[in-house]
Amino acid sequence: MGATEARAQAFRMAEAAGLDAVTIDAHGFRLQAMHRGLANARAVNVYIEGDGRAWSSPHRPARDPTPREPIALELAARDRSAAVLYLARPCQYQDAASLAACDRKYWTTHRYAPEVIDAMDAAIDIALRRAGSDGARVPLGLVGYSGGGAVAALLAARRPQARWLVTVGGNLDHRAWTGAHGVTPLPASLNAAEIAPALRELPQLHLIGGRDRVVPRAVAESYLQRAGDAAKTTVIEIPDYDHQCCWVERWPELACAALSSAGAAFTPCR
Repeated sequence: MGATEARAQAFRMAEAAGLDAVTIDAHGFRLQAMHRGLANARAVNVYIEGDGRAWSSPHRPARDPTPREPIALELAARDRSAAVLYLARPCQYQDAASLAACDRKYWTTHRYAPEVIDAMDAAIDIALRRAGSDGARVPLGLVGYSGGGAVAALLAARRPQARWLVTVGGNLDHRAWTGAHGVTPLPASLNAAEIAPALRELPQLHLIGGRDRVVPRAVAESYLQRAGDAAKTTVIEIPDYDHQCCWVERWPELACAALSSAGAAFTPCR
């Protein structure tokens, strides 16, 4: 599937789920967002997409990082909560002109750079403000898939209204991740593992596939070691799952019991 078809398919999926597609300009990035129910929202579940198609070969960046399998969007589409906001990552789902203006470093070496996290953080506020809601007051739940798990954790650390964090195959320590794969480190990117201690009191669920070769369990374990004693953190490994399969099919029920036991109001379960 090419990037053009992937974009079209994603927009059809969003429309079928009642999600309105909008673009948000934040800190020099044009971000694709999809949402519903943000007006006067009492709580919002925010879904952060994965890294997408970062590389076309081991030594060649992809020409377009738009994900062929937008797992976070599929999770958002299944969320039955009243208010849902999906955010793609920088440079994903862009038209030719916007993509040409987007530096490839933002889907390779700088994928979790400070300016990227600033833009994603601002995009949440912009989306809520457009809908007439106060981003500084509305409680947020954060869900991140793959590299979006790193972004979600970094956002949770800077947003006092974050109520819970869920990652699915999350890249929670990019140093452990690049080390496990023997690939070039990401020194320009922030590392979620470094802020793990700040999230000890936040209810968290980290879902891991036993057959995941993209983000192996060791990455989550490295994050947990940095977090120390985090009583509200749950890790669930499903032996037969890999990086893509089969999270969508069991969402959101998969997360309900774990977050409820940690004292979090996981709104898809209500």
